[in-house]
Amino acid sequence: MLEAKDEFFRGLTERNSHDISFSEKLKKSTVGIAGCGGLGSNVAMSLTRSGVGRLIIADFDNVVLSNLNRQFFFTNDIGKPKAEALKDNLKKINPYIEIISHTEKITPENLTGFFSSAEAIVEAFDDEKEKSMIINSFLDEKTFSEKYLLCASGLGGIASANLIKTIKYSKRIFVSGDFVSSVCGGYGVVSPRVLIAAAHQANMVIRLLTGEEEP
Repeated sequence: MLEAKDEFFRGLTERNSHDISFSEKLKKSTVGIAGCGGLGSNVAMSLTRSGVGRLIIADFDNVVLSNLNRQFFFTNDIGKPKAEALKDNLKKINPYIEIISHTEKITPENLTGFFSSAEAIVEAFDDEKEKSMIINSFLDEKTFSEKYLLCASGLGGIASANLIKTIKYSKRIFVSGDFVSSVCGGYGVVSPRVLIAAAHQANMVIRLLTGEEEP
């Protein structure tokens, strides 16, 4: 079984880099994803395809039809808990990835317990209050002092994709988006810009896990 797992990871990641240590670092890494919607599900998909070995995903919501315009779900997932449906879909890409899924709502009380073993945590919330909660908890909680937080702000509508970028907000906090077009601000939420922002987050996670600390 171990040989099959190693062989699968080698095959999955053989196009990643000529440097074998690059893929080995990803395979040994754990990433937490707070929210399994448009950002979180697509970040998880990208990290799974890139060869990250362990994910911790959390979302209390269920899949509905309107999610399918931008989230990594299918019609047969409708009605299922997002965290469980996402886990199943990711396992279809890499059956050997380790995924811990939580279907409870993320709160300041359980945040640390959910993501204590993650090296990087992706904030993938729609709600501004939830975004503030995870950032404030990250800043206040000593458990997170050596971890990275990847946030998103501004990915609504169909404005130019070139406006979306990743900035280094502080030593361990990075933010991706255009910082203007809130999905709750009347811009709507359409697949392309959501996926671009998710790709920015996933790419920054990979850079951090492999030793790069600048966007």
